[in-house]
Amino acid sequence: MDEESLEIVKATAQGVAEGTTETVLRALLAPLVERRQENADIIRGRRAERQVENLRRMYAMLDDANVPPEWIPDKTLVPLLTNASLEDDPDMQQRWAALLANAAAGEQGAEVMPAFAQVLSELTPIGAKMLDELAQTSHGQVDIHWLAEAAGWDLSDATVSDQVNVHIDISSG
Repeated sequence: MDEESLEIVKATAQGVAEGTTETVLRALLAPLVERRQENADIIRGRRAERQVENLRRMYAMLDDANVPPEWIPDKTLVPLLTNASLEDDPDMQQRWAALLANAAAGEQGAEVMPAFAQVLSELTPIGAKMLDELAQTSHGQVDIHWLAEAAGWDLSDATVSDQVNVHIDISSG
């Protein structure tokens, strides 16, 4: 019997000897709670590393643009840092850093509304690429297949091709 199992048996026997259901349940659940806390600590550590990396990227972007960082209101900063810390994709992490940099640039950057954090958190990397392409399009009509290919989808794959058969009308009238 391994050490953890032995501890459970000892604690359960102690709880039974003391005659309380609460003691027995605590003894049985203690290893599960402890393991859950260890996993939570690992996740918190990864999130903290991503937050620091996003702030480093933000400062680098501001330095490259010769823009001094300004104070970011908590209503904007907290959702940006929180949602950015959940992102695994490197391209999306770069988008979060750019959003942070724009927020920290104040009047010299693009306006960053608090809702932007929620919007970006809902996008997939492909969806974000498609929006980038749409934003760079100067005319009012876009071929969805061109847009999908520009975003990196392989339209020769039938399952992917079926997913992009939609119509987007961005005309202004």
